Amino acid sequence: MLKKELSYKRTVRSYVIRKRKTTIYQTNILNKFWTYSGINFLNKKIDINSLFDFNNSLIVDIGFGYGNALVDIASKNFSKNFLGIEVYLPGIIYCLKHINLFNIKNLKLIYYDASDVLYYMIKDNSILKFQIFCPDVWSKKRHNKRRILKKDFIDLIFSKLIFKGILHIITDSESYVDNILKIISKITSFKNISHKKHHLLFNCREKTKFELKSKLNGKKLFKLVFEKN
Repeated sequence: MLKKELSYKRTVRSYVIRKRKTTIYQTNILNKFWTYSGINFLNKKIDINSLFDFNNSLIVDIGFGYGNALVDIASKNFSKNFLGIEVYLPGIIYCLKHINLFNIKNLKLIYYDASDVLYYMIKDNSILKFQIFCPDVWSKKRHNKRRILKKDFIDLIFSKLIFKGILHIITDSESYVDNILKIISKITSFKNISHKKHHLLFNCREKTKFELKSKLNGKKLFKLVFEKN
């Protein structure tokens, strides 16, 4: 792992990148489509939008899981560019397959730690929206420290958003909501606009597998939307 500058504090990870065996079919998908739709991690700032066919506003989806919702959103909104960051290899493979299948030109993927990608590769004041749908809640109190939405990570997101940029979070954990609200209340330039429905971009989208699972289990989904002022 790359050594970070003193200004960037490494915290406990919320995941482990597991070495997974891939089938010949999955390996072929990676070999065939990664060059066009994948972005390799680099230890430097890059103009990510220059890697797309069109210079649209950029939306970043962190931890998109299996990828069905991200593919659906990107395929229906060609006026925006989408960057998906994920450490779950089957989700990467699913997206690569469907990007090719549906000829989606406005979606790129990075298979790496999101905090490293944001810190090293993403320029400040460059992202229209971050969406984080159903992050792992780590519900046991002793595991709360593994949650991705901690103070340092939210600060990092804030620095990358453009003026009036959006952070959109969905979770089925009320304790996680309380924790997020407590953290963001200390960032005076982040405004809670969750009650303004017109700010919820792509509200009529396909639901993630975790959202569908929560609904089947009778859990309430909480939608939080914050705007950089």
